Amino acid sequence: MKSLREKVGELILATDLGKHYESLGDLNQIINQKPIHENYNNLNKPHTFNSQTRLTLMKCLIHCSDISNPMKPWNLFREWCHRLMTEFYFQGDLEKKRKIPVSPYMDRVGGKMNTIKCQLSFLDTFVSPLFIALAKFIQKFSPNSYVYAECFLTCLQENSRKLSERRDALTESQNGFHHNNNNRSE
Repeated sequence: MKSLREKVGELILATDLGKHYESLGDLNQIINQKPIHENYNNLNKPHTFNSQTRLTLMKCLIHCSDISNPMKPWNLFREWCHRLMTEFYFQGDLEKKRKIPVSPYMDRVGGKMNTIKCQLSFLDTFVSPLFIALAKFIQKFSPNSYVYAECFLTCLQENSRKLSERRDALTESQNGFHHNNNNRSE
């Protein structure tokens, strides 16, 4: 049996993005497992998990909370994107200063487009697959709570749509397409 200290250590390490695919795979395995007892979907008899599965779920939920900025309303999501990109650009500045290759998305030269591409890539690669799996888990094991999953998935879709619109508008602007009221000059 693991000590509390070991479990807390595992929970902290679960926030490492390098463990993302392991966490996603573990969650999908739980989703695909057979129920422990016949009436697990009966709300009066909730599904039970063994201690290792509970720890795995806790690690997954900690990871979800760590990358959950895209689940926030647009104005908060944008604020956190700005803070994150400020940190990324600071790292890129240090890498340039040390004359080492600048990590992807850490170079402030790309400006707004770099920020948008970074966030869309993060959404597509990490956030969407994990939160879609979390929604499936909620739907299977806690169907009355699925309304919460619908809420965070809607926020995710809306934020992704707004980022895509901004990317498209910047691309048009960079390609010489400008919107002037209802007239479009090329």
